Amino acid sequence: MDIETNVVLRIETLRDSKDSRDRKDKRLNPFDKKCETGRETKTRRGKRSDPLIKKCETERETKTRRDKRSDPLIKKCETDRETKTRQDKRLDPLIKKCETERETKTRQDKRLDPLYEEGETERETKIRKEKRLDKKYKKIETLRDSKDRKDKRLNPFYKICETGRETNSTG
Repeated sequence: MDIETNVVLRIETLRDSKDSRDRKDKRLNPFDKKCETGRETKTRRGKRSDPLIKKCETERETKTRRDKRSDPLIKKCETDRETKTRQDKRLDPLIKKCETERETKTRQDKRLDPLYEEGETERETKIRKEKRLDKKYKKIETLRDSKDRKDKRLNPFYKICETGRETNSTG
């Protein structure tokens, strides 16, 4: 045997022993799949160790799920449409938290009503409207006073300048 052949055989033997060592290592490593490159193995190992990556999921799906999870405004198991609706409600300054659509609409109607005063019940608003429409109503008097005036106006025995006591004593 010449020297060249001897060197080639020696290199092949070293290569074979390295390959056999690699094969043995792969056989012992439960994470390595057959016919898989070192890079693929590393990627799979990285994905498996990441708790956010589900099995058989594309990169895009994983990124979407990660974005949703990191967004505190997105609730678990919620559709995109529901999330958008909640976002719109949150951005609308006129919508209060935990309020039904009907309550929101009522509040909006009140706010748009120029006759509505803040912190007033619907009944009070209605009474104020009636008072404003009543031409005979005097500004500072109560609803009862207004009713009494109306009764006096309709009473033929009542004289304009006399008090209630004088009217009762004559009638």
